[in-house]
This record gives sequence, structure tokens and C-alpha cells, in this order.
Amino acid sequence: MGGHFWNLARNHVVRRKLLGGGLPPGAVLDVGCGRGATVEYLRAAGLDGLGVELAPTRVEPGLRLHVTTGVSAASLPVATRESVGSILLLDVLEHVEDPEGMLRSLRGAFPRLGRVVITVPARRELWSNYDDFYGHRARYDLPSLRRLASALDPLRLDAGYFFHALYPVVRAQRWLSGQRSTEVRAPRRLRLHRALAACFAAEERWLPASWPGSSAWAVADLATMPLNRRAPRVRP
Repeated sequence: MGGHFWNLARNHVVRRKLLGGGLPPGAVLDVGCGRGATVEYLRAAGLDGLGVELAPTRVEPGLRLHVTTGVSAASLPVATRESVGSILLLDVLEHVEDPEGMLRSLRGAFPRLGRVVITVPARRELWSNYDDFYGHRARYDLPSLRRLASALDPLRLDAGYFFHALYPVVRAQRWLSGQRSTEVRAPRRLRLHRALAACFAAEERWLPASWPGSSAWAVADLATMPLNRRAPRVRP
């Protein structure tokens, strides 16, 4: 499903948040990476992308050297954990019973960790059968996401919404029928999905981060970034 517009757009947004203001030295670890689609995207972009997936998932071809399955991130070899400078938690924390505890555990297990990028489903008013079906425990607004990310004890924390144009669509669907389709199909019109992804990526870049969206992001900096100019700070 890496070619679906939603995944493509999220990858674009995550890469911008990851690189904004200077990337911490070290590998980028996608925690809860599934089959490794985002790891593949990171490596194609020239980044040292790694992945770990707790479930015994079948990994995408060509990624077996870069994705570890069947173990938790904190159980990775010491050498691997010491090589990681950034962690991605992409639509993971909404499934976890104790997300604050998970963040504190990651902070303690990765001694060189400098940045954590988080994405989560947003806005409680969008809750539907879709969230129940996929085992979500929460949808976040910006204050609750900031409180969650504060468990990392960051030096700097930013947050905002994205997928702004999906918000009224999902809310109208929720109001009209109370139901959302839970079936996710492989994309057939790849050019259309790429075009939609580019639109959503541009939307996130230019629209105010405080405008409601169906997803939210947070970036927690845990260490001083390299001495290149930081991106302008967004204060939703």
C-alpha cells in the first residue's frame, strides 16, 4: 500500500519534519514499520533508514538487512540502538495501551536519540467504526498530543494537523452515515495517487498547522541540532 496517496503524502510530510532544522547524526528508525514501506522510502531518499516491527511480519523484498521483525525496539542489539539518531512513530501510539510509557522506554533505550517524529489520527469528533475496526484507543487534538509527546522530556516540541482537506470529508461522512469503509485497496491509478499526495503535502506546508485535519504530527527534539539554520517554528 506504499503507493496509496495517504501513505505517499504522509511520507512527504514526515520527511520534511524529520529534516527540518538539521537531521541529528545517526540512523532513522521506523518503530512499528510493518513491511517496511517507509523504510524503503527513506533509503530511496538517501537516508539511513531502519525499521523494527514487533509482529512477525513478512518484510518487503530487499529490506531484510534493514528491517527487524518479531522484537520490540528496546530489544534491538545495543550496537543498533546506539546508531539511531531519530525515531519515527507513524500511526503507532494510538494502538498502545500505555503510550507515555512507550515513549519513556524509547528515550531510555536509545542513548544518541535526538529527534522523534510522531503521527496519529486526529480529532475525537471523527471517531467512527474505522477506529474501532483498526484497534485505535484514541484520536488526538494538539493539546493532548503535546501532553503525550512531553513524556520524552524534549528540549523543543512542535505539533500540528495535516490532511486538512480530509477533515470535512470524514466529518461529513461521519455525520451522514456514521460509518466509514474499513477496506483499503491497492491503488490502481498510480498517477492520480501521486498527484493527490503532492496536493496534500503542499497543503500541509502552506496551510496553518492549527487548522483541523484528520491526522496530527509532533516533532520532539531531544538534543541540540547541528549548527545549520532551523526551520521556522510553528506554534499552533
